[in-house]
Amino acid sequence: MSNDRLSHAYIVRGGDAASPFTRELIAKMLGETHRDKVFRGIHPDVTVVTFEINKNTGKLRTEIIVDQIRDAVFASSVAPNEAEFSVIVVENAHAMNINAQNALLKTLEEPPRHVKLILVTSEPGALLPTVRSRCVLVDSGETGDAVPERIRELAERYLDALARGDTALCEFSFELDDTDKADFALFLPEARRLAAALLRKYAETGASPVPPRTLSRIAELTREAETYLEQNVNVTHIAALVCTLD
Repeated sequence: MSNDRLSHAYIVRGGDAASPFTRELIAKMLGETHRDKVFRGIHPDVTVVTFEINKNTGKLRTEIIVDQIRDAVFASSVAPNEAEFSVIVVENAHAMNINAQNALLKTLEEPPRHVKLILVTSEPGALLPTVRSRCVLVDSGETGDAVPERIRELAERYLDALARGDTALCEFSFELDDTDKADFALFLPEARRLAAALLRKYAETGASPVPPRTLSRIAELTREAETYLEQNVNVTHIAALVCTLD
């Protein structure tokens, strides 16, 4: 499919900004010559909006706020650097608060010619009907249910080790050392998903088996680990990174 036949806005059900389906869609939007940078996650015309650290509290936010959307739209308002289009990817789009969704709605209603949007979410129904109506819904097939059981159990053991303290985390790091690269690549986003789910639960109940500050660090560390993995850094070294939270 050529990029002139693509919609200006999509809701992708399942996965995240780094999922193969999402990156394939971005590559189609920007064109074949941009595929390598898109799949390496370094294209200058792709802006990813996701949970960020609250500078006042030092904790990872559990919602996407209006300033994040405004900043992304402003950054994409200028001419693209390399491609014909700029792409804004909103990860965990269901976590946008009402003000953020309304800010995005303005761009959806009157999109600049060179701006395309991708909203990645496991819960499309949580988006405003006015937002959903202006996007094409596609299913990535990359829902949480698609995660192999062994990967889910590995991520659960990681969270359990974090809850039990340094000795348990040290023991778990040895298990992670022996994980092959393919499984480790699946483990990182699943650990991030479970941590985000615990953060949301903490926001609702005020209780968490893992300290909220630690959960906030997991998102940062797993993304850093993914970058190292793409650079072919040995899994042993990356495992040490995600098991060292100080």
